[in-house]
Amino acid sequence: MSDIAGMKNLGPVSLKRLAEVGITTREQLKRTGSVGVYRMFKARGIPVSLNMVYAVEGALLDMHWTALPQELKDRLKESAKQEND
Repeated sequence: MSDIAGMKNLGPVSLKRLAEVGITTREQLKRTGSVGVYRMFKARGIPVSLNMVYAVEGALLDMHWTALPQELKDRLKESAKQEND
């Protein structure tokens, strides 16, 4: 069982996809960050949406992703968008 398996917002599919890019521990997830995960998925052709950014950010903050403040979601969305430009 991976170290990140018990974190909020990360279900079996997310855990599998994170493992595909080499992220299996909380420290790796923290170091990579939510937008970094998004970027890694995109670079490897793994289907990803902003929901994954929010889910990872919520996991790192130990809160459900829907409870993230809108201002934070907006910043994350802008950062992810910049990665795509």
